[in-house]
Amino acid sequence: MKALHPVLSINTKVMNVARVQRQKDRSSVKFIQDLHQWCLLRQNVPPPNKQHDIFIPYYVANDVNDLFICLTTRQLLSVCKYSSVLAIDCTYKITTNELPLLVIETSDYNRRFYPMSICLISTDESADTFHTLFRGIQQWASVVNSHAYTISLVLADGAPVEQDIFSMQLIFDDKIFAIASCLMLSKWSADAELNDFRQYFEQEWILSLPYWYEEAACLAPSTNNGLESLNDRIKKDYTLRNRLPLSAFLKTAERMLIDWSKDSKE
Repeated sequence: MKALHPVLSINTKVMNVARVQRQKDRSSVKFIQDLHQWCLLRQNVPPPNKQHDIFIPYYVANDVNDLFICLTTRQLLSVCKYSSVLAIDCTYKITTNELPLLVIETSDYNRRFYPMSICLISTDESADTFHTLFRGIQQWASVVNSHAYTISLVLADGAPVEQDIFSMQLIFDDKIFAIASCLMLSKWSADAELNDFRQYFEQEWILSLPYWYEEAACLAPSTNNGLESLNDRIKKDYTLRNRLPLSAFLKTAERMLIDWSKDSKE
């Protein structure tokens, strides 16, 4: 019997098999219709006297490969008053269908982190994910708080696009930042899928608001260790280090956000 794809290395074959199996696991989950209904029931912004009620300011749920669901509360979005610094990170291995969880916080000048929202996403390797997040979080917070919220600094780590931004943020020299910006944009221009995000990032974060790197933002925290600590608490205190079915995770996520919302008011 001839081996399939004999020119491929063993490691490549193993990775391909794992990728196919993972897609089968994710695609076999029949939850999209129920998920739409679940999101619709939480789409309206609660009244001002319901500060800790969960709502979904934005969602896309076409299938498991095209998913973006943001969950938050009025109280959590109100913490943007402490700072215009945005910290983002992904945590994994929390759902049985391997959906990443994007966790968003802000940080004040005392380096205390305040959770703002979580986003259940299909992938953290798509520029569209971060495009949606950067634009959306400013709009959602502005609407709920009835005053404009503008991000001045982003702390990110993890995925390829996040890692590029994180590396830029650590720069201590104006000239190096200018050179690194050109190199990063040139790198992104080689990827057609990053084109829209590259144009957005260049306009918003290089031309309009370039002062978010270490030298220019010397009083802001330079790492998102507080966010990574929060990710560990998610697994330790809420998922109990188990991969949960999506329905179970959504219930857990609501309980978790309510806890954070009440804690942030103290």
